[in-house]
Amino acid sequence: MSEHHPERFRVLHRSRDGMDFGNWFNSSALLLAGDVVGVLDSLPNAGQAYGHLLHFVDVLNADAVNEVRAFIGGRLANALWGAGQWVQLNVPAVTDDTTDAQDAGADDFALQTLVNNDGFVAWATRPFNALVADVSTSAAAAAGYVSEFTYWNGTVYSDLEPFMVHVTPDATLFVTAAPPTEEMMLWRIPPDWTPTGSTGQDGIPPDRYAIRYRATNAPDTAALATTVSLYNLRYAALDIPAGGILRDHRLDLPVCSFQENLVAVFSRAGAHRVLVASEKSSHIGVLGLPAGTTR
Repeated sequence: MSEHHPERFRVLHRSRDGMDFGNWFNSSALLLAGDVVGVLDSLPNAGQAYGHLLHFVDVLNADAVNEVRAFIGGRLANALWGAGQWVQLNVPAVTDDTTDAQDAGADDFALQTLVNNDGFVAWATRPFNALVADVSTSAAAAAGYVSEFTYWNGTVYSDLEPFMVHVTPDATLFVTAAPPTEEMMLWRIPPDWTPTGSTGQDGIPPDRYAIRYRATNAPDTAALATTVSLYNLRYAALDIPAGGILRDHRLDLPVCSFQENLVAVFSRAGAHRVLVASEKSSHIGVLGLPAGTTR
């Protein structure tokens, strides 16, 4: 088996006072066949009062045919984020639908409409680099169906830079043969990502980092989701071969912030297995933001 070199990205802040074996944390997750997300620490929607410093990880790709990419990081606690529908012709364009985005009601969060340039917006009190939508009704793509992902930079909505998974204009996003299925979107955190101002933007609350999805050419059937979740994924294991195992045992990497939950996310659903060892640390605040940030 070839050697793998996981890419590490968006590690901007690190603070701890040596290894604390009293807070050593071991966790395994066995994903179900239809899942891309495995929770490693705590309930999915409850944020922790500490962060995680990753020391080693083992990943088994259970897919017998396809390579997968595995990512480890934090799922944002529900209190940190919201989401709503974007209707281009409305003023303001955004209608807050956070309750439906976060609960488990089937088909209650609209990802699109049948009108060009409609879609959804997600926002949070801190930057984030991934979104997973649990699609319960798939889109039926019309001719020319294209997706657009942008972020608010303080002046305009600007294109997000993809990190390999579903952010470029794409005629397959939310188009699936047999929902329910989970769709992941992953991007690089923009250097000029700016929170909305003191009065918000387009119906987005004040002081939030926001992304916008639009179907610039609308589908014939609009995609609907059961739930949406936001992530900061800070460790990447790339191109694990079919049936292969990745072992990375010499890490010292902060991967999960205060008020996030440690998770593993895969580029392809399957019954994958993840084993991690990490250190719980209250010294890890909000990675990527100034020391002392608590939201």
